[in-house]
Amino acid sequence: LREQLAQEIGERARDASRALIERVTATVKHFHGIMADPEAMFRNSTVHNVAETVEAAAKLALDDSGELAGLLDEIRALSRHEPDALRELPARRAEAASEAEVALAKLSERLRAYS
Repeated sequence: LREQLAQEIGERARDASRALIERVTATVKHFHGIMADPEAMFRNSTVHNVAETVEAAAKLALDDSGELAGLLDEIRALSRHEPDALRELPARRAEAASEAEVALAKLSERLRAYS
């Protein structure tokens, strides 16, 4: 019974962690899509949503290994870009898109670990 309970708890924790990473991934994908298209218009919330999603994920994370915290810190860095600068400076926008692409690769790798 204890083994079964431990297995059940482990599965639920994995499912919750996967859902959390999927939510962060969706936010970063949206950010990347906007930044990768120099003609795309966006609101300031596109940038601010990255920070808000990461803050929520950090609070809800069940993984205390520090690995997830490091990844979330990297993603949080995407929100350091000022929205006006991203609109006005194509190089800065391209840099943000590149950073988001790297973050997406790491998130994808993390998701595979939960499969």
